[in-house]
Amino acid sequence: MATDSAFAGAGKTAGLEAWRIEDLEPVAVPAAEQHKLHSGDSYIFLKTSEATTGLTWDIHFWLGKETSTDESGVAAYKTVELDDALGGVPVQHRECQGYESALFLSYFKATGLQYLEGGVASGFNEVKRDEYVTRLYRIKGKRTVRVEQVPLQSSSLTVDDAYVLDAGLELYLYAGKETNRLEKGKALEFISKTREARGGRANVTFIDEDPENAAFWDALGGYEAVSRSAESDERHENVVKKNTTVLRVSGSTDDNLQVADVTPSSGVLTKDILKTEDVFIIDVGNEVFVWVGKTASESERTNALTVAVHYLKKEGRPSHTPITRVVEEGETPVFTALFKAWTEPKVLEFGYQPSKGVAKMQDDKPVDVKAMVHAASQSEEDIGADLNGDGNHEVTVWRIEDLEKVEVPKEQYGHFYDGDSYIILHVVTPSSGKPTQVIYFWQGRSSTTDEKAASALLATFLDESLGGSPVQVRVTQGKEPAHFRALFNGTMIVHAGGKASAFTNRDDEDSYDTDGVSLYQVRGTNAKNTLAAQVDEKASSLTSGDCFVLVTPSKVYEWQGAGSSSAEREVASNIASILKKDRETEVVEEGNESDEFWEFLGGKDEYAKTKSSYEAPHEPRLFQCSNAYGYFDAHEIVNFAQDDLNTDDVFILDTYTTLYVWIGAGANEPERREAMALAQKYLAVAKSDGRGEGT
Repeated sequence: MATDSAFAGAGKTAGLEAWRIEDLEPVAVPAAEQHKLHSGDSYIFLKTSEATTGLTWDIHFWLGKETSTDESGVAAYKTVELDDALGGVPVQHRECQGYESALFLSYFKATGLQYLEGGVASGFNEVKRDEYVTRLYRIKGKRTVRVEQVPLQSSSLTVDDAYVLDAGLELYLYAGKETNRLEKGKALEFISKTREARGGRANVTFIDEDPENAAFWDALGGYEAVSRSAESDERHENVVKKNTTVLRVSGSTDDNLQVADVTPSSGVLTKDILKTEDVFIIDVGNEVFVWVGKTASESERTNALTVAVHYLKKEGRPSHTPITRVVEEGETPVFTALFKAWTEPKVLEFGYQPSKGVAKMQDDKPVDVKAMVHAASQSEEDIGADLNGDGNHEVTVWRIEDLEKVEVPKEQYGHFYDGDSYIILHVVTPSSGKPTQVIYFWQGRSSTTDEKAASALLATFLDESLGGSPVQVRVTQGKEPAHFRALFNGTMIVHAGGKASAFTNRDDEDSYDTDGVSLYQVRGTNAKNTLAAQVDEKASSLTSGDCFVLVTPSKVYEWQGAGSSSAEREVASNIASILKKDRETEVVEEGNESDEFWEFLGGKDEYAKTKSSYEAPHEPRLFQCSNAYGYFDAHEIVNFAQDDLNTDDVFILDTYTTLYVWIGAGANEPERREAMALAQKYLAVAKSDGRGEGT
């Protein structure tokens, strides 16, 4: 079978390729446009993946709900053509608009699917600057969110989906009161990317902040109270399964194809049903599989999908029923799971050696060890020196709630929850000169992914609303720089819990400590850079080198570790005074704890002991070692925390008195070997800073 020139070079490298059927011919679709599908068209998608045995392929032909019979037929035929060009081994899938498979949808997790009206004739009209057609998009889905164009009218709105009104340089976001978090998050991302595509010139309006916005409702034909619910996101997840049917397709030419029902009377599928010289159609109710034997005739292979489609029509089944084509010895796990005791033959060629998964190395690029040692991390105090200097300081704090920013009452400034994300605007107005603006977005360690994404997007919107002049700084829990902590003048406290994520679950509730007992670890060297973080209220959380504040229903204890400094003890007193409210406080030195103190921590237990006398403090430094780019290299991670460790790489941790080499479980052999050698070289150079021979 001849191969269409449009498929030349297809499937050679990992990634996603797409073609649209135009004038009954496949035409390549640019990567940036692959998620935008026209309901009047048919498409072919090729997903190429890397495996230890080489490349693997999945071919999907996607049919719009308004596509013509000719176009859908060409898409099916050209899919077989592409399949043959790749040796006949790809897995084929038939996709219908609105009923796509989970595998197909997984390719668009970053962008979502965007359905557009029309077809080839209306799809790629010339676009002129600042000339836009007003459109309304619905953002809907539970697992993978789709963006679909809907009629431009207020009756299109529902209470449980998100919508974006695209009016060119004016963008509006409407979210129904029952919109789920993924839909809301995707709507924010969609609107952000739309603005980006227009050079950041489009204005964004959130309708929940201006529910009677005249321009929005006028574009939709007038205001209408929204009360209608859309059909369930899970409408296709509970398709009623029918009895299994097995059909055998055989014949050497198109004219003598025979279809026979070979369904086993027991209803149990065994591998010996399948014959290598034929094609089989297996209907399991919610999906149809087409299995192609290795020696099947060209006619059988070419017409297999057409036969499957005719079978669905004959049975009165929905046209969107998924059809997946697999080939012998290339069966998917989903397919083999249909059979009893499916076994795979393992054939190893002579001299076969399994791949170690190591990228091909480029010519040696030696790591500059001296630069590693002597290029000390930039001082936090230097970064924020101009921000914490003289002048008038104004701070505004917002918390992300239901993927929107909600201003925090001023009396709660400095109080953060590890399950939330926040946006902080700091404006410094010097006595002379122009104001300096900094936008921080702080992300709690337990904050949900959608809340973190919303904090970043909303920080960008805030930046642009202020003329694009502010500096944006991302701050993650545990990595707060000194200039950020100083904004709250020694009152920054991170509590456990937070607001429930936006519609993560309709039954979710806000999570806060409610038993009246909480333990805080205090960090800081002066009253300005103090930070206290809530830890598990148990004795093993204590460390001798730090101070802790234990809050109980009737009393607040200031626990002073034997190795803590006088500055740290003063800081702990400051935190205790904030947390005590109307409770009394009691200072407890390590070793003089009362029974009551231990009872609040669940009983006395072992905890970390640190030396009270140690060498002059040196900031620990962490270096990540990897050959992911084809050569071995190391780079420093500043303000690091445990979650910076990547199990695919090797890390060198310099604590001044000890040098650690941490090896991730997925690190390859060259990385392990090179990192150990680098650690030895690093240590030899590092001894010039005065550390002892015993390091």
